[in-house]
Amino acid sequence: MLISISHKYTCMRTIWYIVLAVFIVGTGSCQLPNLVGNWTSAPHVYFSAEGLVEPTGDYGINMTIVDQSDRHFMGYISYWLPNGTEVTEGLAGAIGFDNTTIYIAEFDRGYDLGRMLSNDEMELVYIEDGKDGMAEVDMLIRIRD
Repeated sequence: MLISISHKYTCMRTIWYIVLAVFIVGTGSCQLPNLVGNWTSAPHVYFSAEGLVEPTGDYGINMTIVDQSDRHFMGYISYWLPNGTEVTEGLAGAIGFDNTTIYIAEFDRGYDLGRMLSNDEMELVYIEDGKDGMAEVDMLIRIRD
């Protein structure tokens, strides 16, 4: 009876070592992304006044990340309003501890929450509250020179 109990604990300990090894290897393989550069998107936007606006050749988003220090970054974003006005505003952001989640505060108003899909693709959801609130889904692609 003692041999089987001892064997049982040895097997359980071996299983825990394997689980721990898989966890350590799995979490160490995801590197912190470098976001510095130019990104572009043709978003789908729902404006409180205009309703859903589908992407066209005249409407898009350009985001430039000019500096990144570890998990923190800054830059600016340019986009066009439904009336044709171009807007450029600053932004600051952070990368979550999972190395894929993105959090951005735009300086004028609104927030982006998203995730990295690859080194050159990110998904962002922009939300803005208030009477002129809106929601937007963006798939940004890095522009390579």
